Amino acid sequence: MKRYLLLFAMLSLPFISRAGAKDIMPADTTLHVAAPHDTLRDGSSYEKAIMIEATTDFQGVKDEYAWLRKNYPGSKTTKQVLMMHDQKSFDVLHVITADGKEIEVYFDISKSFGKM
Repeated sequence: MKRYLLLFAMLSLPFISRAGAKDIMPADTTLHVAAPHDTLRDGSSYEKAIMIEATTDFQGVKDEYAWLRKNYPGSKTTKQVLMMHDQKSFDVLHVITADGKEIEVYFDISKSFGKM
């Protein structure tokens, strides 16, 4: 039951107003993402997914949105989808950038998914 509630909460995040999202996910959060030494990890595919290093679902989602704010300022998330690929968990966020371009950003959430 907890897993279904968590999944529902995660899938509902894109529908929260921007003001509400700021309350839940403060901009001053510490990012728990893999070190930027791998410049090939730009989030553009499963293979280039941003590695979320958080140890809980809640922190992982906060880190995803903080990463988006940092790398795509002024963007808007329209959808968030949980996917499985090569036996790993991924969040795929559909984003409209500040200049109107539609992109998908892939996050490897294997370390945090399903952990409270």
